[in-house]
Amino acid sequence: MAAAPRDFTSWLETGKNSDVQLRIVIDEVNDTVKDAEEQEEQEEQEKQKEQEEQKEQEERPAKRSRSSPAAQAGSAQRSAGERRIAAVLAVHSVILEEASGWARALLGSEESLESQQRVLDLVLSDEADVAAVKLLLRAIYGADPEAQVLRLADRIQVPRVVAAAGGRFTTAEPLDWDVAQSIWALPAGCEENAAYMTAFAAAAATLQQELGDLEVAMLDAARRERLLGLPFKALRCLLESSATRVFSENTVFLVCDMWLRRRGGGEAEQQLQLARLVRLPHVTSPYLLTVVGQSAWLASRMPWQKAWSEGPWRAAGLVGEDGHVRVRATITNVQ
Repeated sequence: MAAAPRDFTSWLETGKNSDVQLRIVIDEVNDTVKDAEEQEEQEEQEKQKEQEEQKEQEERPAKRSRSSPAAQAGSAQRSAGERRIAAVLAVHSVILEEASGWARALLGSEESLESQQRVLDLVLSDEADVAAVKLLLRAIYGADPEAQVLRLADRIQVPRVVAAAGGRFTTAEPLDWDVAQSIWALPAGCEENAAYMTAFAAAAATLQQELGDLEVAMLDAARRERLLGLPFKALRCLLESSATRVFSENTVFLVCDMWLRRRGGGEAEQQLQLARLVRLPHVTSPYLLTVVGQSAWLASRMPWQKAWSEGPWRAAGLVGEDGHVRVRATITNVQ
């Protein structure tokens, strides 16, 4: 997989290291010219009416001079006065020049290079385009626009946009970590919506790439922080997946226990669902007695008298004929 581009969105949001001001200017020239043309047309109609009524040929030049030049001059004056700055953004020449030919041409000019305060004016005719410019800048700085659109479209309930944005994701290769996290941050229930399935599949592939081996993840400080910082539904997805690799079930308990501790014990429903994901028959006996047995969130939910017998686990289909659990599966006898 090709390396994902770095995300410099924080620079855009804070203005850190900025060396250029981008001014978004609204120019209502089009509306002004339209108004002037309508006024001129109305004056022309009045003039023709007067001409028909009076039939005086010599009056035409006077009326003509009264309408067109004056209207044009007024239009020019009004146009100049209608420009206003809608937003000023602190941006970075090195990023804009790499992404935009327009910015590269303006910032590379002799006048711009000699100026102490470099300013770019982006002139728009419609104020509604300001939001689009800001979204475009976030995309240039490395943020993922599809994930943002997906989240916003869900919030305001636009199903067609949800489907279009969700369809932009593919499971062909994992996503950038921050993009995947923005997908896991979508509201509860989205993962069950068909429009989101492709996006969540791509996010799950990213989980497997980064954290699919639990022991490796726990031994690496950076990956451990990512693992313990996962949203609950991402952690549950990782532990439920048959692709997740683990040498010892003790590690699964440790991950769940540390994740809950970071959140003050977590919610009761979270404790219950995580308890179902710890395969007790594969926890080593010393660890079961000395560590797991002292865990309030798990011990209170498990029928310990059954945990020592393989029979219930085999009957539940969790243990194969060779005595090994073949896939990660949920425990169903949690009370």
